[in-house]
Amino acid sequence: MDFTCPNCKLAGHIDDAKLPEQGLYAACPKCKERFLVKREPAPEQPREQPKPVSPAASSTADVRTALRQAAAERTVRQPRTERPSAGRSARAAASAATDDDMRTFVGKNADKYLRKFENFTSGGDDGFAVTWHWPAFFVPFWWLVYRKQYMWALLAFFISFIPYVGLLSMVAFGLTGNYIYYIYTKKKLNEINSMPSEMGRAVEIARAGGVNNVALVLVPLIGIALLGIIAAIAIPQFAAYRTKSFNAAALSELKNARTCVDTYYAEHKVYPDSLEQANFRKTQDIDVHFNDVATDKYTLVAMHPKGDKEFAAKSDVPDLLCRSNKNKDSEFVPLK
Repeated sequence: MDFTCPNCKLAGHIDDAKLPEQGLYAACPKCKERFLVKREPAPEQPREQPKPVSPAASSTADVRTALRQAAAERTVRQPRTERPSAGRSARAAASAATDDDMRTFVGKNADKYLRKFENFTSGGDDGFAVTWHWPAFFVPFWWLVYRKQYMWALLAFFISFIPYVGLLSMVAFGLTGNYIYYIYTKKKLNEINSMPSEMGRAVEIARAGGVNNVALVLVPLIGIALLGIIAAIAIPQFAAYRTKSFNAAALSELKNARTCVDTYYAEHKVYPDSLEQANFRKTQDIDVHFNDVATDKYTLVAMHPKGDKEFAAKSDVPDLLCRSNKNKDSEFVPLK
């Protein structure tokens, strides 16, 4: 028969054969309420009546067992189809919005850059990964200005003038260019997304993102101007350095020739008729002339074809002399 707890309405079932005629008291396993479970009188039947069940065959334990089974059936949870949580949907929407913001911020070649950016978030968290960027390698300064990363561009500009370091920095920018731009993009978008006005965010993305079209014109002009300045400074300095080296070579040849002539005089007590007689051999393409030769005097003149000075040595003057190659009518003056 079916029975119900009068307090908590917990329903149960027990075989009629196990329930005595006078009933029995049972305790509800849920609310601990004690109540009488009594069999309802059976309707009269013309057929053979069931044999009475011995009270000994029934017990309070049977009723308690039935109540426990009913309570267990009520507490079993049915399997449910998992539905996406609201938090998960919100996170997915936020991620999609972030990708859209990045695409809008990057602008030109956004799909290419977003594919590169995936290398830095493959582990779930931001992290550096080696990628390659050709413009950042060949023209790091111009590319950084083009992508509005002006502080990095300033650093790249000054590093490029350091010998050897400038070449190494090109390789470094080629390896890290995509990551530098990813960090810059993410930082700017975090700042922009904190703005309360949607219109203000759109305006700021257009201002801070995209590419610097002015750089397409200004950067080459600036580069040409810088090259012009460098050339204006370096070329005269280089030319002056070369002229000094030519003059130094002519002066060295003059000293060698004078040494040979003086050595010949010390041995023969007369000056030689020519430099060959004094065993002088030129070592460079320098014009050396042996003039005003006499038994007791001589004049040596040396000049490099690409130099701007003539150097002279006279037997009666202990100091070496020089004058400008452009004014050969002027007098030789002592070399300072």
